[in-house]
Amino acid sequence: MRAFIITLLESSLTLSAIALVYITLTPSLSRRYSAKWRYYIWLVIIIGLLIPFRPHFALTPQIQLNPIELMPDLISEAGRSLLGAASNEILTINSNIWNVIAVLWFTGVCVVIAFHVLRHYRWMKMIARWSNDVEDQQIMETMQFLQGELGIRKRINIKHCAAIPGPMMSGLFKPVITLNSIDMTPEALNVVLKHELVHIKRLDLGYKALVLLATALHWFNPLVYLMAKAIEEQCELSCDEEVLNNASLEERRQYAAIIIDTAKAVAKRQTAITTHLYNGRDTLKKRIFALMDTRKKKRATSILIFVALCIFLTGGTINEFVVENIQFADSEDIMVATQYDSTVNDNESKQSQLSSSSVIEPEWYTYEEFKRWVEAELMVINKLVKTGEWTQEKADFAAETYKEILSQITQGARVSKPQLQHAEGTQTQNIVFISASE
Repeated sequence: MRAFIITLLESSLTLSAIALVYITLTPSLSRRYSAKWRYYIWLVIIIGLLIPFRPHFALTPQIQLNPIELMPDLISEAGRSLLGAASNEILTINSNIWNVIAVLWFTGVCVVIAFHVLRHYRWMKMIARWSNDVEDQQIMETMQFLQGELGIRKRINIKHCAAIPGPMMSGLFKPVITLNSIDMTPEALNVVLKHELVHIKRLDLGYKALVLLATALHWFNPLVYLMAKAIEEQCELSCDEEVLNNASLEERRQYAAIIIDTAKAVAKRQTAITTHLYNGRDTLKKRIFALMDTRKKKRATSILIFVALCIFLTGGTINEFVVENIQFADSEDIMVATQYDSTVNDNESKQSQLSSSSVIEPEWYTYEEFKRWVEAELMVINKLVKTGEWTQEKADFAAETYKEILSQITQGARVSKPQLQHAEGTQTQNIVFISASE
């Protein structure tokens, strides 16, 4: 669970940075690139938030798992006691902390989803109560014509509900267009229906559902709400762009007038999984300016690919999860180096002695922590040499080994704090040593 939370936080942080840069550049990009492509670039970012697990690429020398190089016969009993002091207690406390964090995160996800689901349910229940099917012949003919023009074959119901402030579309699997008034001019009716049909054709409600899910998963990150607002804005801008494709300046003015008329009855009760012709004062201003912009815009294919590449590569920049998730094979069985005979030298033989058992993820020594242990251990070894329990040659070899490990820690190697593991009724201390390859 610790690894998952760290990965989620990493994803949230890196994607927030990418999103902020994109939001900052959007005004400049809008002058050259179409709203449709700007809208779908956001989809790539949302998918990145929904799938936090991506390949990690270490920026430091490649780290690989090797069996422990601290041979059991090079550690004194006193040193082993120092290494293992309170390690189990620390691991248990850390594990409990991460479990509490995971429960808090999951509770937040449930609250966000429940809030939006309940809000949407109450909204749709109100509409169902006060709406009725539209049977006006002109509206049905216009609808049939526009569906043919846009290539939409599925059956779409049209309802009338005077209780809503403006036209809207709902229904992820069975779309329904609801009109607040059926007393419209043919031009206004054409614009309203085409706008909502474009949303249906592009599966915008499915897109909105993904945004809602990403918001729920990253509810702790205030920037995801800013992203959701920016996506809603680009959704409407791109829809307007498609509705007015090849439209004359006069048709654009009429479209703008219809949106402004709709805005007079501000839609305060829209939900996260419905679409509305009006989506707020700030968005309205941008939409009006965009409607009058008749310049041809380019596709933003290169930018979309660049953003996708950035998201793909973000896994390599914040890295504690690299070793834990990739080197430990993303499984419940964490490979730990157990005590073994010092005569075994080749890596394959060492690896064959690794036991796969469910243990808590290792806690790693810092350079200063391990240095303090080495200083204490060398003092103990010197006493062992004086009493004749150790030879000077063995003591010198142990000192050189510790010195080499300290040097490797500065280059990216890591030494785990020992974990007590029960095997056949006995307790053994397991230590993982991860060395940085040259």
